[in-house]
Amino acid sequence: MVEELVAAGADEALVVAWIREHGAAMHRVAIAIVRDHALAEDVVQDALLRAWRAHGRTEVRNERAWLLQIVHNAAVSQLRRERTVSIGDDVIASMDWAGGNVEDEAVALELLRQMLVAIEGLDPVTASILVLREVEDLTYEDIVEVTGLPLPTVKTRLHRGRRQLQAGMEGWRP
Repeated sequence: MVEELVAAGADEALVVAWIREHGAAMHRVAIAIVRDHALAEDVVQDALLRAWRAHGRTEVRNERAWLLQIVHNAAVSQLRRERTVSIGDDVIASMDWAGGNVEDEAVALELLRQMLVAIEGLDPVTASILVLREVEDLTYEDIVEVTGLPLPTVKTRLHRGRRQLQAGMEGWRP
């Protein structure tokens, strides 16, 4: 990914720093929206290129929120172009398991599969808001900045997303 960005003229040290600090969060937001591992990587690369082009011309209060806003917008734009997306096993295969016992990992894997199915039932914007708040632990104000949505809309979609996720997980037990 870095090589392609450097070939396009990006500052390698800056891109590497962004990837090191924010790459995983950017990928999670992208995958919550586009729901395809390979496509999410393309979205993150596109977002990094957009960020590099805007760097220095844009006043950035919160670098993390700024980068997540760019990846959010790039993912939504990609969805408009693609229209057919789904969460696949490649998402689960990309997870980094922190070496527990096999039984615990199997339960965690099944829980993740169930959660991904439940998240797939959410609209992409609600799914991204849920990921931004619950996974990335962004404040409501940062989510407003990332998505460009008004605060009441963010709160409503987050509440609705949590309810839908809970309903989608109903009956699941390890």
